[in-house]
Amino acid sequence: MKRKKLTVEEIRPDLDIDEHLPMQERGWSFQRVGLYCILIFVVTAAVGLYGNGLASKKTLRDGGASIEFERFFRQEAKMQLKISTDSDKKVALSFPAEYLSHFEIEAIVPDPGDSYFEGGDVKYSFTGDAAKTITFYLVPQDVGNVKGSVKVDERVFTINHLIFP
Repeated sequence: MKRKKLTVEEIRPDLDIDEHLPMQERGWSFQRVGLYCILIFVVTAAVGLYGNGLASKKTLRDGGASIEFERFFRQEAKMQLKISTDSDKKVALSFPAEYLSHFEIEAIVPDPGDSYFEGGDVKYSFTGDAAKTITFYLVPQDVGNVKGSVKVDERVFTINHLIFP
């Protein structure tokens, strides 16, 4: 079925007025394209492409440990990095210092028993029952792609974030 192009009927009034109908039709085309762009933006935001949604949330599992983080997020908005483990003993976490330089650590829940810098990594240790779920509250400071890794005991998780302005 062939679509018929919609046009505007040109009327010749008694007054001498220039209507510029081709320009009006072009304007309507631009308006239609703009509406589609707005629709696409709203749908992608609803599914979480800009943070806090189904498309953004990522969970990685390895053995008894898992890590949950947002792949897409906004600069200077608080995000969570949740690490869970089934370990009953001491839990050791390690982040590359270069990865953490892209974030401001606002809080760590529960508080680590020990934290230190060793060989280019920032290391944290947690003890007790509270160490089963550890949450880092991070505030992204840079825009762009941020790659890094988290070492939970001996398991290494590679994480990647895309930070929007």
